[in-house]
Amino acid sequence: MELQSLSIAANLYIPVTFLDKLFTNLSSTLKNVTIPNRWLSSTFRDAFNLDSLTILNASEHLPMFCCKTKSLTIDNMKLFLKHDVFVARRRKLSPALSLINQLNLDHYQVSPEQLGETYWNEVLRNEFSEAMKYFSLIESIKYNIPMTVGIDIRKTIASYNEFIKEAVKIPPKFVLSFYKFNLMFTFPTFDEYKQLCEGFEYDESIKNCYCFCKNVQSGGSESTLLEIQFPK
Repeated sequence: MELQSLSIAANLYIPVTFLDKLFTNLSSTLKNVTIPNRWLSSTFRDAFNLDSLTILNASEHLPMFCCKTKSLTIDNMKLFLKHDVFVARRRKLSPALSLINQLNLDHYQVSPEQLGETYWNEVLRNEFSEAMKYFSLIESIKYNIPMTVGIDIRKTIASYNEFIKEAVKIPPKFVLSFYKFNLMFTFPTFDEYKQLCEGFEYDESIKNCYCFCKNVQSGGSESTLLEIQFPK
């Protein structure tokens, strides 16, 4: 049986020489990899063409030596804030990043309340549009948002909706995926979810979550499908 998925824990120490040999041996079979940012290397970059790549601890440094992948998941919401540094210093080391189709941002600091209004209004919108010029083939962006005490779900959805309306360049699909994080949080019922997503259509074809969708016209020529996902 061929190994198709590999996950390396963030706190695991592995000799670099062993990892490089492992990457070379598995280059023809692996399709899904989860790996700490510090273990990325030129050998890793050149060895793989993946379906999905998850980079752990990406908030420590911008990702380097990324291999070809259709989907990239990182825990760095502020990637867009530093996109100019990334393009200037990392582009030659990770040229395949500009070819990804799906980008997933998984971080606890993703709501307007947590990021702060100044960052949200004055920085993120401008930086996002500029970053999209680099990710030219991107089809979908997904924000994984924890449902914690203090989060205003309605305000978060409204803020992203306005964000899309003002963005000059936007991918065809934009997903906000809320997930259960804090058991002290009182999770809404389905009817309450419907009220939070007024103006959206419920998609019954999605079985693993409650999904609400609507088309939103951006500040440029594109429109995008804004999709809101809630846990069942």
